[in-house]
Amino acid sequence: MGVFVIVITYYSTEDSFMPLWEKILTGVVIYLFYTGILLLIMFLSAKKRMKVSPFLNGPLLFTINDEKIELKGETISTTTAWQNIVKLIEREKYFLLMLSARGFFYLPKAGFGSEGKIDQFRELVRAKGIKMSYH
Repeated sequence: MGVFVIVITYYSTEDSFMPLWEKILTGVVIYLFYTGILLLIMFLSAKKRMKVSPFLNGPLLFTINDEKIELKGETISTTTAWQNIVKLIEREKYFLLMLSARGFFYLPKAGFGSEGKIDQFRELVRAKGIKMSYH
């Protein structure tokens, strides 16, 4: 994309007396300007959705057992079987149960209550044969 903007800028200013380095610099500035605007629009849109989405703001309760994982909140309820879990990613303060490349369950470790329950959860994940990674 950036190269495209630079090439377009170069050819649109071809008849002018601008040196090559000015044409390239102009293209880079235009590219950075529009990239910045696009990122700002995406940020503001995501921030607005966070405020209006009750699912993202309300408390959620996970129920995890040998058969399934249930998620319940004031406005949402869903159940997922273990075979739909692709991977478990463990971080210092949370787990991510990956459903796909874009879908996941976020489980804060503080919600487990004790280190023993966290260990039980890890054992259950291992028993289900789910790939685990630690970052």
